[in-house]
Amino acid sequence: MTDIDGRTTTLTLHEGRLHLQRVMQPVVILHLFSTRAELCRAMLPDLNDLQHAHRREIFVLGIVVPETLDTASLRTYMHQNHTTFFISNAPDNAALASALSDMLQLGDNYPLPTTLLFDQGRLVRDYEGIAPIEMIRNDLAPYLASTHKRK
Repeated sequence: MTDIDGRTTTLTLHEGRLHLQRVMQPVVILHLFSTRAELCRAMLPDLNDLQHAHRREIFVLGIVVPETLDTASLRTYMHQNHTTFFISNAPDNAALASALSDMLQLGDNYPLPTTLLFDQGRLVRDYEGIAPIEMIRNDLAPYLASTHKRK
């Protein structure tokens, strides 16, 4: 996966476990979204703020589906939505979204946005549709507390 700034990571999903190369944070939030949907757009600034507040503990990875945009259009979209976290805009996003949908047993018409919370590569929570940031923060609390204890 490559973002608009040329940063890369390789995502592996095997037997329900997530691994991202070159990502050191123990908590990963995968956010599948469409740039065309207002509900998807609504969550972006909150996820961005969450990553900035906990940058040592949380890595947010946005995955644009089902469309792909050129780099300039995605850069403009991110700027308009106050988003600086890693967003993948690759043709492979569809295959990844399909694998995640299969893992969650959501079917082919899964809702967007869909947000998944992983701790140490293990899926701990998923949100189908828009999720209030307060709910996500509450669900993250035990993992952030345990992260601080690991240091």
